[in-house]
Amino acid sequence: MPESSGRNHDEVVDIVRRGYDRIADGYLAAVRDRRDADPRDVWLDLLTDRLAPGSRVLDAGCGPGVPTAAHLVSLGYEVVGVDVSERQIALAREHVVGARFEVGDFAAYTGVAPGWLDAIVALYSLTHVPRSEYVELFGRFATWLRPGGWFLASLGRSDSAGWDEEDFLGFAGTKSFTNSFDVDDTIALLRTAGFEIVEHALVDDDTPFGHEQWLWVLSRTSL
Repeated sequence: MPESSGRNHDEVVDIVRRGYDRIADGYLAAVRDRRDADPRDVWLDLLTDRLAPGSRVLDAGCGPGVPTAAHLVSLGYEVVGVDVSERQIALAREHVVGARFEVGDFAAYTGVAPGWLDAIVALYSLTHVPRSEYVELFGRFATWLRPGGWFLASLGRSDSAGWDEEDFLGFAGTKSFTNSFDVDDTIALLRTAGFEIVEHALVDDDTPFGHEQWLWVLSRTSL
């Protein structure tokens, strides 16, 4: 599989942190209202239909906590949200009661013990992690989950070594880093990490930031 761009991990984290700090309030305003035909609703239902009451869920790259963490809390789950952006976490703490939110790089997170989680969700966040780290990251996710634990992710769907995305999400002057593997390579990496693919699909989405297509995957660890 091709390697990621020459940027190292800390450089990527810094770019992503500064970008999301800058757009945090505008991003929240764009995503806080429920929208019709949001694939997040369909895929979160696929996950939560399989979770027991009170399950422990990590929201990796939680942003302002809305709508994902807020929805999971409303269903009675024990939710931990992690994001590199201090401003995003401040907004999450303000707008979502009943979850624990931490400023941190989920690709280097150490706040959960092996087997502690029932599920991990990573929605629209993995494209900001250097793809050369996916093997290690997916493997770490697998160890955090209990046997038969669930992983729901929306991922990039094309072979891209990475670029600095200017005017990120339409916010003028804001930059972020984006990269991904193609569908087959991503699925192969998840399977190598020990995940069984339960559902996956390329999904078109008319987001508040324009039309996009994402690879959605629901997977689980071995029982």
